[in-house]
Amino acid sequence: MTITPVVAGLIGTVIGAVASLAASVLTQRATNAREREHRLWERRADALEEIHRFAFARSRARPMVLSSRRLPDDWDPGRPQEPVRLLETRVALYAPRAISEAHKEWGKTIIGFVVAVASYQHEVDRLANSSEPEGAQVLIEAAWALAEHRSREWEQAEGRLFDALRDASTLRTEQRWRLRR
Repeated sequence: MTITPVVAGLIGTVIGAVASLAASVLTQRATNAREREHRLWERRADALEEIHRFAFARSRARPMVLSSRRLPDDWDPGRPQEPVRLLETRVALYAPRAISEAHKEWGKTIIGFVVAVASYQHEVDRLANSSEPEGAQVLIEAAWALAEHRSREWEQAEGRLFDALRDASTLRTEQRWRLRR
């Protein structure tokens, strides 16, 4: 059987259509994958920025707490904690493991500091009118020494968090980043 020019033209058209369709599908899949990865990188960058902003705001308040020996009103444990919980969720979802672990440690040290300062405030309030002023002063100073110790722990954890943030945000040519999935 001989192939006529009409049949050859039809076969060429079918092959061209199949190749064009395959190229369109492959291009669309590659574009979707690239866009999905870009969205994840944007969310990761937003999470890192939010961690840094939140940590910086808290670190600026620490010297004020140490000098006044009082917690700011916005650190009241009774206040809604949704923004903090949202940040923790974003860290768990989008941040690298090193930052996630450093952020958890940092959060624990802040809680320890807040509890120590609150305990100090409670001792001051409770023992202000105590009949044993010498014993009361010893308890108050011990409570404040614990708060200062917790402040140093917080400062160290904060340094590790900022180092992890700095390392994660520095692009290196010898390192190829892969997103956690």
